[in-house]
Amino acid sequence: EKHCIEQKNMVIYIGNVAISFNIMPSDPAVIGSVKAEIEKLGPKQVTEKPIAFGLKLIEAMFIVPDREGTDLEETLKKLPGVASVETAGITLV
Repeated sequence: EKHCIEQKNMVIYIGNVAISFNIMPSDPAVIGSVKAEIEKLGPKQVTEKPIAFGLKLIEAMFIVPDREGTDLEETLKKLPGVASVETAGITLV
């Protein structure tokens, strides 16, 4: 799906991007509820990754129009039980 912006006699097509995020829950006990909230946002993939001492982070990958990547990161940061969000990777699709 292509998105476009029209500006002064020209059309700029915006592609989709795949964005991967590393999401750290505020507490190991809330990882299930954080994953459930992330699933509501329509990711293509969500996985848990052990990091150390029983702690896990959530890796989530989304396909979105190029301009929506920063909005999505802000949305993830505001989810209950999220301590931090880091963009792990981004690529055009």
